[in-house]
Amino acid sequence: MEYKCPYCKSKIDSYYQTGVLLAPPEDQKDFLVKSTMTLRLNAQFKPMVMMICKKCGVATFVDPSTADLDNLTPVPYEETVKGDPISEKEKIRRARKTLDDLAGMVDKAEKE
Repeated sequence: MEYKCPYCKSKIDSYYQTGVLLAPPEDQKDFLVKSTMTLRLNAQFKPMVMMICKKCGVATFVDPSTADLDNLTPVPYEETVKGDPISEKEKIRRARKTLDDLAGMVDKAEKE
């Protein structure tokens, strides 16, 4: 089966393995009101396939169990996490900031 972009109708030839975290029933009301949810052990992960149109950028999500992916190429995980390389100095700065943030949280908790 050939996939086409629902917006511009151009051909889509690759896909990303992705998924969504489904809110447990007791959190759905809070999620609808606050748009946040507590990460619980009973939350369910639903695998999905994401196809991005290279022409217009529209993303389409499909259930992998019903999708015919034979004609599409999976994008390797390594390519999905590529980013600008971070210098050693920046890594150290971020680590120090994280430690400072954690120390502040501990101090605040001890005062309460």
